Amino acid sequence: MYHVNPDTCGCDTAFSTKGLVSRNAISYPDVEIPCSKTTFIIGGSGTGKTTLLRIFNQTETQTSGTVSLFGKDIDTIDISVLRKEVVLCGQDVFLFDDSIRGNFNEFRGYREEPPLSDDEMQAFLRICCVIDDLDKMCRKMSGGERARVFLAIHLSFAPKAIMLDEPTSALDRDTAAAVMGNVRSHCTENGITLIVVSHDRTIVDAFADSVIDLGGKSNG
Repeated sequence: MYHVNPDTCGCDTAFSTKGLVSRNAISYPDVEIPCSKTTFIIGGSGTGKTTLLRIFNQTETQTSGTVSLFGKDIDTIDISVLRKEVVLCGQDVFLFDDSIRGNFNEFRGYREEPPLSDDEMQAFLRICCVIDDLDKMCRKMSGGERARVFLAIHLSFAPKAIMLDEPTSALDRDTAAAVMGNVRSHCTENGITLIVVSHDRTIVDAFADSVIDLGGKSNG
């Protein structure tokens, strides 16, 4: 099976789809998502935005159609490699009943990633506008703070592509803009393809390099 290697594939496209159908119900337009850019996916309820992200890292499989990653059919990519290189940070935040430091170490250990230094953890937390003691227990944090710690941990995996599902939904407008701006800058500087599902048109208009509209009536 192929491994993910965007540096040698010679293509400008991270993901592309053709004839994609999920759950025998949702038919997607053919899409292309550029490498190392920020692409937002918008659309109304039931248009399959979250499902499309799950198909991209094969936590859900399509009924029919094809998905290519850096020019390779994802069916030919080892699934463990795919899910390391294409990370999905979903809406449901799961953190261990541990400190911020403990959560970084738990998640990275699960993925067989080396531990980070305290300075490295703090750098990822700053990207997500979390200024706190690494020994703080996550259960004592607000929902918005927990979501940002969860995001910081996912960024620390240094994937080739990271997908965020409504990452700013629990944040006030100023914090949402700051976090999204920082994450976009980090991904751009490190050649990471960023894909974001969002209903917030203010965020979309401010940070999108490209937009995929799946149709339907949007609440944003």
